[in-house]
Amino acid sequence: MKKIIYSLITIFIVFGCSSLPKYIETQTFIDANRTMRYAHKNEALLDYEKALNLYVKAYNLYTQIDNVEGKINAGLSIARAHYYLGNSGDYEDWLNNISFLIDQNRKSMKPARDLFLIEIAFYEEDYEKVLKMLKMTDNIKTDNIEWKTEKLCYRAMSLQKLGMDYFREFKDIESNIKKLKKAYNKNKLADPSVYSYAYYVTGYLYIKEENWSTALLNFKQAREIDVMLENIVNLADDVYAIASCYENLNKIEKAKSFYLRAAEIYLQLGNLEMAERAGEKAAEIE
Repeated sequence: MKKIIYSLITIFIVFGCSSLPKYIETQTFIDANRTMRYAHKNEALLDYEKALNLYVKAYNLYTQIDNVEGKINAGLSIARAHYYLGNSGDYEDWLNNISFLIDQNRKSMKPARDLFLIEIAFYEEDYEKVLKMLKMTDNIKTDNIEWKTEKLCYRAMSLQKLGMDYFREFKDIESNIKKLKKAYNKNKLADPSVYSYAYYVTGYLYIKEENWSTALLNFKQAREIDVMLENIVNLADDVYAIASCYENLNKIEKAKSFYLRAAEIYLQLGNLEMAERAGEKAAEIE
């Protein structure tokens, strides 16, 4: 039961770094941002090949106007796409190049790189490494609630996986959800998927406490947000988790319905393993 979320990256608008005419620079910047959004959508659908091509296009556009922040954002995204495509050499090359750019020109963007590396360590199930890397970021001072919540989610999940106490992180995530909700309702979140993921992680941790009713409420909240965001990958996990809660609450018909719906979504995503698992769950419960 693992949802991999994308690193929190905020695109900074910086003009005046290029010798190009202003109107050309502005249009190029708009085109680059638009290309990044298209790439994110394809990555959300796990189409890393298409996402990679779009990220490279965006990187080249940012390079044309000497937009360092844009290059870093696009470069980290390129590294991520190469990683999930299994291109280890290209992944290392891009990560090293972008890390050098950050260290030399934009130390303020180190948190984005750090969170990306934490994401990779979590994906590789190296939870001790995740905790060590998170500890190294504790000295970063920021009021960014998304950054803080994403860190808490990684920490809580890693502690739980290692059989360690996660109560403090658990309660901090619940507290942050209230702040995320206010920002989300005002359309002030740079990455609304963090809001959804916070609910999902909270639901997951309630499952570990066998509090199925409260877990169900959190998964329903996550599903509602992911529907609004059209985040179909996360939605599939939400629906499967809801089905599991209903099953354990002995609400069999609802459990079957949600397992079947999860199977449909996973099949749509091309995730045959999870589609088969959800279908089998729907068939075997009585």
